[in-house]
Amino acid sequence: MKHLTRHQSTLIYVTLFFLGFFIYFLYIVNPPLFLLKNYREFFTDIYFFKKYFYFPGNPTEYLSRLITQLYNIPILASFTITFILYSVYWLGYFSFGKAKYNLLASFIPVIILIAMHNDYNHSLKFDIEILFTLLISFTYFRFFKDKGLYRFLFYSILLCLLYYFTGIKTVYLFSLLAIISELFSKGKRYFSIVILIETLIITLFFNHFFFISYKDVFKEIRAIQNIYALWFLPFLLYLSVLSTFIFSACLNLHRSTINQSAENANNKILFLNFKSLLLLLIIPVLTAGLCYATFNKQQKIKLLVQYFGRNKDWNKVLELSRKYDFFDRTEIIYTNRALYFTGRIYNDLFKFNQDMASNGLLATKLTSFDELVPDQEMYLDLGALSLSIIWGTEATNVYGANPYVLKNLTKAYLAEGCIKESRKMLNLIDHTLFNRKWVQQYRKFINDTTLINTDPELGRYRKNQAHAAIISKTAIDYNLYLLTGKSNYNKMAYDYLMISAMLDNNMKDFAVGLSGLKFFGYTHIPRLYFEGFIYYSLISEKSPINIEEFTYDQGIIDEFKAFQKDFLRLKGNPEEAKRYLFSRYGDTYWYYLKFPRPTTNEGSIEVKEKERE
Repeated sequence: MKHLTRHQSTLIYVTLFFLGFFIYFLYIVNPPLFLLKNYREFFTDIYFFKKYFYFPGNPTEYLSRLITQLYNIPILASFTITFILYSVYWLGYFSFGKAKYNLLASFIPVIILIAMHNDYNHSLKFDIEILFTLLISFTYFRFFKDKGLYRFLFYSILLCLLYYFTGIKTVYLFSLLAIISELFSKGKRYFSIVILIETLIITLFFNHFFFISYKDVFKEIRAIQNIYALWFLPFLLYLSVLSTFIFSACLNLHRSTINQSAENANNKILFLNFKSLLLLLIIPVLTAGLCYATFNKQQKIKLLVQYFGRNKDWNKVLELSRKYDFFDRTEIIYTNRALYFTGRIYNDLFKFNQDMASNGLLATKLTSFDELVPDQEMYLDLGALSLSIIWGTEATNVYGANPYVLKNLTKAYLAEGCIKESRKMLNLIDHTLFNRKWVQQYRKFINDTTLINTDPELGRYRKNQAHAAIISKTAIDYNLYLLTGKSNYNKMAYDYLMISAMLDNNMKDFAVGLSGLKFFGYTHIPRLYFEGFIYYSLISEKSPINIEEFTYDQGIIDEFKAFQKDFLRLKGNPEEAKRYLFSRYGDTYWYYLKFPRPTTNEGSIEVKEKERE
């Protein structure tokens, strides 16, 4: 490659640039997060392979889905993505010749692709399409462009290959490159009309057999634009490939042929080496600036909450949740699950955003566009196996056969004793990558069902299982009420029912639930429930429990009296009351009922805790 480049140092500098991207993609972007946002169904069986090789453009989709699976192994994913972009650069460099400034021009599509990789919705199909386009372009312009009339035969063959593997968008792009190359050549420029006619004939041929037209291109581009935060990035990507070639062709056409003396030539070489070095040093700075401008750190935090939630690292979930206060329902559900499984939900519930009320515990609509997996897991933990199966099946309809969803379905079916369905799920997972060991572990339960009760996780699901099928999809309280039946005394369902009533300010149901406190093993009233009890005592003369039968923290009563006193004192100044009371009582149920959560970090919970100390 050194012999093909204009300057010997180019290879070193370009390689260092892509090494920097490898580190950035591995440690900053974090490849596994793409699987949460942009998972693509992929199976290893021959039927799935055939499905993607019968229609133009689908082979690229198959390859993108295959490479997406590598995100399970971060270092391998980072290397693969880096290698693809590295190849895109050099194919562009060599395809467009040794024109002046081609060191910089060939970086343009790569930098745009890097910016697109900052969005976790990015599909690798873009990278592969550009790679195929430049590979075909390199083959045509380096080996066949100057072969006289034979190049028209080679052009049609290469165009058909490109059409089949990548679809119609890249065909238009490559044909424009070929036509423009004829227009800018010093030979017979009317050959561009021949290229155009060939392109039209091949397009009509594919349209006849596969019903593909130019309308499909605009339809697909419009759909793609909706994915990215910067909607014009897909358009700029294709335009950059085209404009880079035009730029190179123009410079080649107008290149000066004036002979210079040996001394002037040496001075020019030194100048060009210095300029090339300067350009290559500027490129990393420009790329870093673009990455900083297009990378959404908050989106990464939200995805990390889901990632650690799926891996049951609850302390990490809570640590990340404190960094960002404006989560969607999915992240709030994971945060509340983390609070419950760490035992902090009774004391720290209102240290976190609860603006979504009971919707922050469970989703209420199957038609929601939010991630459906949390509810599948939640109902699995709660013992509502039928609802877990419903949500899991719905998730496969929306997101495809995601191995994570299939694994939860397998557990639900095994806990419910549905061996036939469990076997079906395991067979599906067995045709995915990186899950063979997990399948072997759970097949032993299929072969010997008596082992199900010996497994801690499956045994817990079976113990909490509701004996009647729960089919209600929207009534959170009703579902949780059914799960707290006397037959199984499901403590988690009871706690979620109580917290749901409190978050919705449904004191009537809260009082009914509080009367069953003893049945679920409580001898001490948790702080959260005691705060609700104090509030209920203000609006009702009848007490739902005999408080003398339990222990409780007397300091909570004193704190409520102080809250009430401060609230009445500042009632005439709502903004000051909101700030002051949050700094002292922001993590209490009483503050949650009186004020919405602050929209800034002023008066944060940390400040409140320091004041208490």
